[in-house]
Amino acid sequence: NQELRKAEEQYRLSFENINDIIFTFDMDLKIISISPSVEKFVGYKADYFIGKSVSDFRSILQPKSMKQATNHIRRIMNGEVLPPMIYELIPKDDTMKIIEIDATMIKQDGKSAGIVCVSRDITERRNAEESLRDSEERFRLLAESSPTAILMYQNDKWIYANPAATEITGYTNQE
Repeated sequence: NQELRKAEEQYRLSFENINDIIFTFDMDLKIISISPSVEKFVGYKADYFIGKSVSDFRSILQPKSMKQATNHIRRIMNGEVLPPMIYELIPKDDTMKIIEIDATMIKQDGKSAGIVCVSRDITERRNAEESLRDSEERFRLLAESSPTAILMYQNDKWIYANPAATEITGYTNQE
């Protein structure tokens, strides 16, 4: 009994202090548990979500994300194993966030008993990726339109030559 209580206490501490959001649905798609971290993430206390159905989150999930979530949940309930899914949501403070959710079926005695999900905020990562893509595009446009030859050499081979370089040298990009 003491070991069981110790294990339960360790689980409770982990659940209450994790940065990601862990939540579970029953087979009726009602939330039966959700980590307290949800409050700092979306602005609503965990109690707000308990007992609510997936369809109750139309005010938080963007319409496209709601449609995707419904489809993904149906597929998971049909036994599919899906990679992490990306959704857009609007927290209580009306700032858009991008979240990644990994979900899997809970099995109990060989039967489906619900779905467990782990969600994390990837907004900053997505914004950084977008900024990097924009920066790369600006560099590409600059390099492609430059009248000066621009060549890049790495690991004992040429990896890039802009149009001006091919025009000035007479070599093709492949050469």
